[in-house]
Amino acid sequence: MDITTRDDEKKTARVESFSDCVISIAITLLILNIKVPTIAETAGASLSARLLSSWPSFLAFAISFGMVLVMWVNHHRVLRLVRTTDYPFLYWNGFLLMTITFVPYPTALLAEHLRGPHAATAMAFYAATAVVVAVAYSALWRHLVRHPELLLKSADPCEVEAISQQYRFGPLMYLIAFGVAFVSVDVSIAICFILALYFGIAGCPRDPKCQT
Repeated sequence: MDITTRDDEKKTARVESFSDCVISIAITLLILNIKVPTIAETAGASLSARLLSSWPSFLAFAISFGMVLVMWVNHHRVLRLVRTTDYPFLYWNGFLLMTITFVPYPTALLAEHLRGPHAATAMAFYAATAVVVAVAYSALWRHLVRHPELLLKSADPCEVEAISQQYRFGPLMYLIAFGVAFVSVDVSIAICFILALYFGIAGCPRDPKCQT
């Protein structure tokens, strides 16, 4: 192994393992928001009808599972470009993980109130959580861009720029979903879903240099 290879050797195993464990716990906790109908609750009604009436919980679970999955994929995408870390990076990463582990709470809140008079508030709180998560991602990535010595020397500039562009407007778009929640809950949900889909499929430009 030559000196160039050693200089570009990744030293992020611990932070990646810790982050994966935290995110896996957060995504697992989402299922706890779906309550199993009891015998007392199904008295006088069929179990199928009770399950169908729980559609808000299933919808919130599906959207949030998808969002957390996308968060993990994007976290992997970022860490794949990181060679080593510093203490500010570790704290920014910890802040990001804190926001991700908070997602099950607004998910439960939205599932509980989606059909009620407080649906707009619950959806706004959910979107506000997404705003904070997006800000955490942007802050983490901004720190890396400002300290390029933390990135792999082999990191492709076009991919770095692509991530910078995507994270630049993420908080703004989720902020729009927050405002729209007070006008239309359905549209706000659709915006969050579309954004999660976008960040899930978005990659670096279709340039051979960016392919890994």
